[in-house]
Amino acid sequence: MADMLGNALSALVSYQRALATTSHNIANADTEGYSRQRVDFATRIPQQMGDLSIGSGVKLSDVRRVYDEFANLQMRNASGSFSQLDNFYQLATQLDNSLSDPELGISAALSRFYDSVQNLADDPASIPSRQLLLSEAESLGGRFAEFSAQLEGLSKEVNARIQSDVNDINDLAQELADINGLVVEAQGKFGAAPNDLLDQRDLALQRLNDLVSIKTVEQDDGATNVFIGNGQSLVLGEESRSMTTTRSPFGSDRLELAMAS
Repeated sequence: MADMLGNALSALVSYQRALATTSHNIANADTEGYSRQRVDFATRIPQQMGDLSIGSGVKLSDVRRVYDEFANLQMRNASGSFSQLDNFYQLATQLDNSLSDPELGISAALSRFYDSVQNLADDPASIPSRQLLLSEAESLGGRFAEFSAQLEGLSKEVNARIQSDVNDINDLAQELADINGLVVEAQGKFGAAPNDLLDQRDLALQRLNDLVSIKTVEQDDGATNVFIGNGQSLVLGEESRSMTTTRSPFGSDRLELAMAS
């Protein structure tokens, strides 16, 4: 009877914890970056009675994430590529609208100017043709001035985006370093991966990769190192480096990313 009660008690405790994990999954169903967790069971060490081994119930062996590292890496890379192309598309669309608008674009203004030149060439003595040419030339000059201002505004927008991205990169790098410290501490104390912290780190890595292409290397203690560019370290264990902006050698009005000294 004692063995039966012990087995029943172990099952109650184990499934109580399994239900707690299930409720945790349900509570975080809409949490961004959350990975569903599952419980693994194992038999407890049996009791030896003479030549016989009597089962002593069940226990939880692990609570782990339902997680595919390869799929997560592919999603991260795809998300980073999409972010890069989406930014390029947004900026290119602004240029395209300025150049190709059928009414206000430079192409339309050039076409009207060349038509007026041709009209004047056909009848050089025509006063209206001369006035039309001057009017179209003035209009074309104004359109080029407007386009120059749009390009300057676009350049300022790009610089503002770069500066904003640098701030976000530095914040995410510090967040990753902090999470690394918590992961290393948790694994050192309990010997098991802290699933929720790993989810937070994966989400931070994805957001960082949307801003700048990264490579990651996991350490034996559970920390993840992050590298950017040609192998410059951004996060090493619990330490993070900062990025900054610098003037481009191809134009003092253009900003480029650089590692802070």
